[in-house]
Amino acid sequence: MSAQFEASPLPPRGASASVVSIAALVAAIFAILMAWIPLIGLVAWLAAPLGVVLGIIGVLRPGAKKAAIAAIILSAIALAVCLMWWSAAEGTIGFL
Repeated sequence: MSAQFEASPLPPRGASASVVSIAALVAAIFAILMAWIPLIGLVAWLAAPLGVVLGIIGVLRPGAKKAAIAAIILSAIALAVCLMWWSAAEGTIGFL
């Protein structure tokens, strides 16, 4: 009794681009959710630029461009919310 093993098929050609685009979208969604929480929103300062960079890489590669564009937009909104919190804290505390 011999077992026959079949070779696994290769991933689709644009698979690496879609992985980058999905990673950008996950980082962007995490950033937009964290940006609305006042002190915890500082984590969004790390995740939002990561979403932008991965989104740009995803747009430049063939594949899931819509997810990459959505990631760039969500990351930009998260950065705007972070800037809003920063300016509100600066006006309130005065020494930031």
